[in-house]
Amino acid sequence: MRLFQTFFEDAALTDVTYGEGYFNFSDYDFFSLVNLGVQGGIPLSDNFELGLGWGFLSINPENGDGRSGLDNVSVFGKQHMASGRTQISAGGFITLPIGSDNVGGDNFDFGGFAALRHPFSPGLTVTGNAGLVFRDAGGHDASLRIGGGVIYQTSPQLNIIGELNLETQGDVGLLSGGIDYLTGGNGHIRSVLGLGIDNGAPDILIQFSYLVFFSR
Repeated sequence: MRLFQTFFEDAALTDVTYGEGYFNFSDYDFFSLVNLGVQGGIPLSDNFELGLGWGFLSINPENGDGRSGLDNVSVFGKQHMASGRTQISAGGFITLPIGSDNVGGDNFDFGGFAALRHPFSPGLTVTGNAGLVFRDAGGHDASLRIGGGVIYQTSPQLNIIGELNLETQGDVGLLSGGIDYLTGGNGHIRSVLGLGIDNGAPDILIQFSYLVFFSR
């Protein structure tokens, strides 16, 4: 089971390779953004996972011409620190500035995070994360990220996922609710709706995706 907003910045690790393709639409005050992308991870050991993400961005302002291009490649790594009842992981990420400069794809960002998951009952799991992000566009000044969520299993196939994440740089706050439905085999049909609660977040975010865990 993967979260939506913090797909990688999460305590859970898997013992198989997984991948997700997604369509994401975000509407801001003065422009809209479409992101078509792929992301996934591979276990390099029992306690370490490597993740990659890459997308194609289309930015459409209310006034003026739109622009589109490839985003940076994001590279994540995380280490499982505790795997008892409460899972704890820590990791970091960098963005490789190989994308299109007209959509900000020439920026080098990096950061670190810690995350946990704790089951309160057989069907309810609470998640939390905190970290620092250093963005090229912000002069690599530190930006604090903090958030949490719940995963509620309504049936063996269906999970409801709620998340709230905040970031200090840009005054970003996003509240989201999504569903993850297990299809036949190892595929998951997923969708999420996000609502911005601060000026830097999109007013509304919609995402549809398909996540698959590949068998050994």
